[in-house]
Amino acid sequence: MNPSNGTPDTEILQKYDALCKSSKGNPLLSELLTWVDARASNSLSDYSPARRRAYYLAMVRVLGFLLTNYLDIEHDIAPSEVKRLRRHFDEAERLAGSDKELQFQLTCSNDPTGIIARCWRFDFDNELSNVLRELHSELKVVAGDFQAFEAWRQASGRQKLERFRIALRHRLSYSDAEKEEIKAFYGQHNTLAQALSPDADTSFQLREQMEKKLLSPN
Repeated sequence: MNPSNGTPDTEILQKYDALCKSSKGNPLLSELLTWVDARASNSLSDYSPARRRAYYLAMVRVLGFLLTNYLDIEHDIAPSEVKRLRRHFDEAERLAGSDKELQFQLTCSNDPTGIIARCWRFDFDNELSNVLRELHSELKVVAGDFQAFEAWRQASGRQKLERFRIALRHRLSYSDAEKEEIKAFYGQHNTLAQALSPDADTSFQLREQMEKKLLSPN
């Protein structure tokens, strides 16, 4: 790609090239982006390829990591965290049924509530949507009592997590080092995507190119 004008475009392209090199030379990121691209190619056709990829990357990095922390019994959680998880789902349900506009962005969301709400609002993946709704229904019963939640988590937390993994069609088990690599890449992508906002001093042509190319494994 050649910059179409001035320094801002050149700087963006340099950052984009560096991000591409870091992911292509990393088996972990290459695997993740290949999956992201495959899932995004079959849904949300009203949005650009990069925005679809950003959403699915957030599904793993934000929602997948979050649910693993809450549902896998190897992780310790506090009562306040259980209430926070319930609030994410309750607010997502309210948001999905509201008139508030929900857009898919070039930046990857850090908000579990918004990720769940978009899944329910647009209903582009019935299996994933249903798994999240079933999880919400059970949280409504147990999340108000920490002992009840912990008993439920011990009995079926991993089963619920596995159901989510199957619906997502991607692994959720990562080492701490792998999680840090994914988080770092996620942050680098978002820094680049934020520099492509309509208010930024970059060309329309470059932004249009990036709507297709960002987070592509190729």
